[in-house]
Amino acid sequence: MKNMFRLNLLAVLLLCMPTFAAEGIAVIDMRTAVLSTQAANNAFKALEEDADYSANLEKAQSLQAERQTIAEKLQKELETLSQEDIAKMQKDIQAKGKDIEFLAGKIQQA
Repeated sequence: MKNMFRLNLLAVLLLCMPTFAAEGIAVIDMRTAVLSTQAANNAFKALEEDADYSANLEKAQSLQAERQTIAEKLQKELETLSQEDIAKMQKDIQAKGKDIEFLAGKIQQA
């Protein structure tokens, strides 16, 4: 009986400790803290106003939309398309993916 009481007491103490310890702890998201500064906001505004950055971003979004459209069409019509058409569509999807990766690299360098 004493052992059962001690075991229950130990279980209650272990379950309650995290709630007592959590009161004095603060969690800081460094990424959010840095990105919400005025300097970061000014840098983002300058970047958005850059013509090359905007053009690359728009082109990447356009390519992604085209890629998605081709992929959906391929998925819908897979059973009725010839092997040549399937191969061509897959090649187009891969080519657009490479173009998107290239543009993403240019965007990240900006």
